[in-house]
Amino acid sequence: MVAVDVRSLELFLAVSEKQSISKAAQENYVSRQALTEAMNRLEDELDVQLFVRSHQGVTLTPEGRFLAERLFVLKPLWRSTLEGLKGKAPEPKVVRIGLPLFLFSAKTLATIVGLSAEYPQFAISIVDCSSETALSRLGRSELEVAVTWLDSRSRKFVAEPVGSAEPRALACVSASSPLARKHRLTAADFAGQNLLALEADTLAGAREVEYCRSAGARLTIVPRSHSYIVGMIEDDAGAFLLPSTSASQFSSSRIKAVPVVDFPKVLHQSVVRLAGSSREVGALARRLGEVLTREAGPYA
Repeated sequence: MVAVDVRSLELFLAVSEKQSISKAAQENYVSRQALTEAMNRLEDELDVQLFVRSHQGVTLTPEGRFLAERLFVLKPLWRSTLEGLKGKAPEPKVVRIGLPLFLFSAKTLATIVGLSAEYPQFAISIVDCSSETALSRLGRSELEVAVTWLDSRSRKFVAEPVGSAEPRALACVSASSPLARKHRLTAADFAGQNLLALEADTLAGAREVEYCRSAGARLTIVPRSHSYIVGMIEDDAGAFLLPSTSASQFSSSRIKAVPVVDFPKVLHQSVVRLAGSSREVGALARRLGEVLTREAGPYA
């Protein structure tokens, strides 16, 4: 049976966000040695390697990223529970934000959860779902806010745009691929190639599918698994298209991210949507849009 204390998990989240032991130690008022020992104990208790350490800092392993993603979802809930045990009132309203967790960096997820400091009346809960599912759940009032780039003509939804005016797509390819030697890619470069796609996320719209067809490329839908996709890219089994700078999640000596200059813009025209919400939640949603743009997450 694994026995892990909450403090160790909070420290792990701090390290994953800062990507640095020393910065996380300073922020949490512990010594660098104490934090290093705590992370070593956590890895021993879980029996997995969570970080790859180097002079430049620390990088999450696929297992580390999986843990960080889930903890960012759980963190507001355990904090709210602990505050409730102390008898503190009033209980904050839970605002459920649906988004494709897989495409966000740990830093961006931490910033989103951290918005509760600006809006103490809310406890922010992140719900992992595809853009398509987020939109459906928003319509059923199962979410207060959804981050999506899918089109919607529903009058129930209010939309706040996210991102810059001229975004771009990136293709993660094997460093040994001929595509890795190019400075930028167009549809012509994908002729005969295998384009990887997350279900209902990365290549969700009709224009994206048409792009693949016009390029003469094959389209393979893959599971929402970071390690699975990384393995396919490294083995030169295909190119993984994704929006904006979220390609940093796949950076390694065996993978290169190359700009795609003619990919349909509909992929990047992301919005934060909310339905039937109060002015306060609307203000939070607008602030969320600013955060996603500033943090250069997948929608910036």
